[in-house]
This record gives sequence, C-alpha cells and structure tokens, in this order.
Amino acid sequence: MFLIYSILIRQPAFQDKLLEIAIEKIAIPAPYLPEEDALTAVVCGSRSPINDPNRAEACILVQAGDKIFIFDTGNGSAQNLNDWNTPWNKVKGIFYTHLHSDHISDIADFHQGTWINWWTKRF
Repeated sequence: MFLIYSILIRQPAFQDKLLEIAIEKIAIPAPYLPEEDALTAVVCGSRSPINDPNRAEACILVQAGDKIFIFDTGNGSAQNLNDWNTPWNKVKGIFYTHLHSDHISDIADFHQGTWINWWTKRF
C-alpha cells in the first residue's frame, strides 16, 4: 500500500485531485446540523461572565425539524454561528432565559446578522 501511495503522490493528476478535495473541504464547511427531521441542541456558547478568549458566552441553538430557535445570545455566540455556516433563514425565534449581560450581549449582532445573512443567502 505504501508503494502504491508513493507512486501516486508523484503524479500531477493525483496531486491535482488531492488539492481539489482539500480546497472543497476548506471552502464549504460540513453542515453541523442534521438534515433529517430531528430535535438537535448545539451549545454555541458556554463561557461564564469571566473572560476567556477561547469561548463564547451563553447560547444554545435548538433545531426542531426545519426550524431553528436560539436561546440566549452571549458575547461571541453570533460569530460562532456565522463561522459554522448557520442557515439563518431557518431561525424562527430568539429567546432569553434572563437579561444578564452574559446572555444578551450579542443581541445587536443577531438582529443585524439574521437580516443580512438571510438576505445575502437568498441570491
């Protein structure tokens, strides 16, 4: 097997195909939500109010069939959902468990982002 791979990796057509596959995987992220009719919950933020640059604050995305509901919009959660290529046209509502700053700080980003992302993905 190693011998076959060693020969193939030196062939331009094989190299081109590997590069094409790599670019496709990078350019089009794999969907993180199931396609079938299911109930799914995704933690899009779980940080406490204490700053941690590697985590977003409180946010839960729930997909029920083809509808998406978001619970809380803590700092950094909108960026996570944008990075994950969330289908914004399926977001049907955003709910707040309470109004502490670590649960609502991205409210403006969600308000603007759902409209802009929805509009740009229509065309």
